[in-house]
Amino acid sequence: MNRSFWFTLWIIVLQIIAISIFLQGFLLTRKELSTKSKCSDNPGELNFGSQNKEGCWHKPQYKRAIFFIIDALRFDMVSLEKEITPNYYQNEMKFVQSLLRNQPQNSLLLKFIADPPTTTMQRLKGLTTGGLPTFIDQKSNFQSTEIEEDNYIHLLAKLGKNITLLGDDTWYHLFPTSFQRAFPFDSFNTKDLYSVDNGIKKHLMKEFGKEDWSLLIAHFLGADHCAHTYEVNHPKMREKLKEYDRLIKSIVEKMDEDTILFIYGDHGITLDGNHGGGSVEEVEAGLVVYSKKDLFWENDNSKDVPEISQIDLVPTFSLLLGIPIPNGNLGKIIPELFKKDDHLNILSQVYNINAAQVIRYLNEYSELSEQFPKQKMQEFNKQFKLITEKHQNLLNLEKEELNDSKEEFQNITNEYLDLLQKTIELCHKMWTTFDLNYMVFGIILLVCCWLPLIFQILFSQLKFEFKFILFGFLVGLIFIPVQYFVLADISYSLFLFGPSICSLFAFFISIYKNKNQSQNEKEREKEKERKREKEKEKEKEKENTNQNNTEIKKKQSLKLRSKNWKLFLLMFILPILHSIGYFSNSYIDAEEHVYNFLSGSAFFIFVIYSFHKSLNLNHFFKYYLIKIVLFYIFNKISSFFYGTKSEKSTPQPPFIIVILSFLLFVFVIQQSLVYINKWDKRSKLFFRFFYLPIAGSIFVFWLLKNYYNFDTLTSFQATLSPRITLLFVILAFLFICIFPHSPKPNRIKVKKFNEIKQQIDKYWDDKLKNNNNDNDNDNDNDNDNDNDNDNDDDDGDGDGNDKDNGNVVLKDNKNNVGNKTKTKQQLIIDEIEKSIDFYDFLRSLSAAIILLFLIVSSLLILLTGQYSVILFLCLFSQSLILLNFSRNEKKKKKNPFHNLLHSDYLITIIWTLLIGNFYYATNHHNSMTSINDQAGFIIVSDFNIYWCFFASIIEAFSSQILFIILIPLIYIYSFKQPNFNNNNKNSSNNNNFSIRKIIDHISPSFYLILLFELINTTCMSMAATIHRRHLMVWAIFAPRFLFSTISLFVIQIMILLIMLFINRVINKTLKSHLILSGKFN
Repeated sequence: MNRSFWFTLWIIVLQIIAISIFLQGFLLTRKELSTKSKCSDNPGELNFGSQNKEGCWHKPQYKRAIFFIIDALRFDMVSLEKEITPNYYQNEMKFVQSLLRNQPQNSLLLKFIADPPTTTMQRLKGLTTGGLPTFIDQKSNFQSTEIEEDNYIHLLAKLGKNITLLGDDTWYHLFPTSFQRAFPFDSFNTKDLYSVDNGIKKHLMKEFGKEDWSLLIAHFLGADHCAHTYEVNHPKMREKLKEYDRLIKSIVEKMDEDTILFIYGDHGITLDGNHGGGSVEEVEAGLVVYSKKDLFWENDNSKDVPEISQIDLVPTFSLLLGIPIPNGNLGKIIPELFKKDDHLNILSQVYNINAAQVIRYLNEYSELSEQFPKQKMQEFNKQFKLITEKHQNLLNLEKEELNDSKEEFQNITNEYLDLLQKTIELCHKMWTTFDLNYMVFGIILLVCCWLPLIFQILFSQLKFEFKFILFGFLVGLIFIPVQYFVLADISYSLFLFGPSICSLFAFFISIYKNKNQSQNEKEREKEKERKREKEKEKEKEKENTNQNNTEIKKKQSLKLRSKNWKLFLLMFILPILHSIGYFSNSYIDAEEHVYNFLSGSAFFIFVIYSFHKSLNLNHFFKYYLIKIVLFYIFNKISSFFYGTKSEKSTPQPPFIIVILSFLLFVFVIQQSLVYINKWDKRSKLFFRFFYLPIAGSIFVFWLLKNYYNFDTLTSFQATLSPRITLLFVILAFLFICIFPHSPKPNRIKVKKFNEIKQQIDKYWDDKLKNNNNDNDNDNDNDNDNDNDNDNDDDDGDGDGNDKDNGNVVLKDNKNNVGNKTKTKQQLIIDEIEKSIDFYDFLRSLSAAIILLFLIVSSLLILLTGQYSVILFLCLFSQSLILLNFSRNEKKKKKNPFHNLLHSDYLITIIWTLLIGNFYYATNHHNSMTSINDQAGFIIVSDFNIYWCFFASIIEAFSSQILFIILIPLIYIYSFKQPNFNNNNKNSSNNNNFSIRKIIDHISPSFYLILLFELINTTCMSMAATIHRRHLMVWAIFAPRFLFSTISLFVIQIMILLIMLFINRVINKTLKSHLILSGKFN
């Protein structure tokens, strides 16, 4: 495999290590304790008489409870809206609102505030354990999604109480062994509004009528799926809310006084149907509590509604049913839900139990973690001890005195509440503590990754040996035991910091070593040249003339390069300034417009530079003006699809526009093949048998989506066309890999190759027969023959003596790097390579890449949506315009091959900015809610985590994928042989250009894009570190860093895949020419 491939793979490994180290300090972690609460270990230290003999820690108020969970139930869906609103999601739960309005002594409305992230699994964990969510919960079993931390589900099951589950299968995955009866339903197909809810309705009343359960959970998903699919304010949302209202009515009518009903949402949702973040709409859910018993006071639900945290439900529910509070709970009890008689005494008792449990948990946690400040824990323990002493003194009073101590009980209650509030604030602060050391080490390693990329971009001619890098990494591994014993409390990712740095040093040592070797080789070559010059006195003048000409060309090239470097540095500033802008949250918020502006500005600078000295107005207006105008038109069109973070969908153009754009897109692809003379039988075969079914199946799918009631189709019918598309995409990809375009064999060159191959075989047979001394003599004779034949070779006579040509071959290969003789196979491959027309190979490779682009873009059009065909048309057209400008710049040079073998960094910079522009144009933003989770259900109806993940990633980063596929065209596209070969006779002999080294010449463009993405990720990590206490760190900086990281890895993986694809085309070409050469024998 090519060294560029291994270099890219090494950079990926370094970046994975760097980002892992950074995330170790940036993502918040919390240790899960294995301790479980028990009935026998009541943490309360007070004597409550006979109050807690029934139940575990407190006398139960109810025997049974019902959780009627409506996923994504916003507070304003159940609140009492006095004014009639036109919204479909308000004032639709009439029965629930009548309970709140007419039975205030039996019902309670609360704002149910969730802790972000507001994903269902995180919310259910908080709702059952009472703990605060963090990004990483350190637990003993990393292979399971089951909740192992103490929770009231496990406590109920342990006490022999039965639990029945209906609905969202997330509960079943979290508690797989805790339910007596379970009816779980798949929760990931958000297009399905009815299956889960209908399944619950089928079993709900039957299970409700049984008397053997203590907790009945019914988790409905229809409202959440409706919001994801149609937005919140949609007629189908009204339908779902009315359906839930009828179900609640049927439950309330059959409830007894020993049952309490909780109606709540696990999180809120934005109007465009997204959740997962921390906005008010996402964290503010509704909670309605109803009981046939009177609540402890009458309340006016129409006035200001109090807010509670969702984790407050955990201690409240536990004590109401008389079970222990889970050990890791940090929530406070809901005071309104405890009985009216002697409420201050009862309230103080439950607050004492609540506070004792929290203090016990924090004491245990502080012993295992150094995060907790010891001084704070001492203060909490002291404060709790003082409160309990006051409380015990009150309980020791006589009954008459106790009745007159309401104010003292109220003060005690307030002190407990104040202590609980302080503990939760400390935990919020503690579990938002970042490890700055890890973050700094990660940033340092990310910056170090810049250096090899910069060296490979600026000094691609400097060689390195991958074995040095591997050796350096292995040497660094020796220091891991030292790190372990010196710094025992560091993560495994930080252990790899040392080996990574050692491999970087080894890289530069390898470059320095090879540089010295190459200088020595040049000196040896010069010495040999002097000897040859003495023997060639007759042609000395001719050779001097040629040398002078090459020196002049080199000087001209250096002048040209110096001018290009000025422009390169000017345009390099644009993406660098953009990366610096990441330190501003407002800049990130408007990043899509910045990308659009910078890509247009970079193109404008390039155009001005291209024509400021040699501007021919007639030529400019005839050939270039229309292309410049089209570039900016396409740029403007892409901005129409940005959308906003508060909108669910992008602008949907008329269907006829989509169809015309699709036809135009295919036509532009076909014309690009015509332009490079590759609209041949193979291309026509590809379009006829592979792409026509792809286009037809996509068209049928769009027709069904636009002109048919798609929801009425069965899952098989809905996914049939997409599956056909995927099938032919796979077949088309296999076709271009197995039968790629390859240059046509030249009879004359192939015949010459066969003759040279015979001489190689003869040379090798003689070498094996002779002894070492004979070999030395043969080598001397070969060197003499080489010198004799130099004149014939310099004359450029392509039809010279075959023996001379064979000797030249042997000479060239024996005097290889390090004076190592190549193997017989290598000699043959070298000669095969010389028999291949270099320009024809470039055109064949261009055709293969264009067809690959067409295949991948077709799949992405299906996943992204029909509007994306307009964007991909703009994307490919802008790419062709840039390639056209690049080709014309090369035409201006006298030696097109010289410029052909140097990547066009200027075009690559514009290319990089366009990647970001089209990322936002495909309606993606730096938030989890912008990921199209429906992409995974277009081709398959059932949830498959691997396919859904893959489909969502390639859909989200379609811009990066498509542009990386096209990157090689900057180097190889738009070269017509007549333009060059007919004009320059010397350049017709292109044997000096190795097709096997094409990847090395393309790689600098890959590395330049990779460098910009790496700089973006590094700057985002710096911004997240600096703004780690910023209000918007989790809303803006952390998501942007996450998406930068994913984008970086997607680009790197695509680079590796494209390198493998190009290598496949090269090997196939060499193999096919070897086979064809036998037919001309």
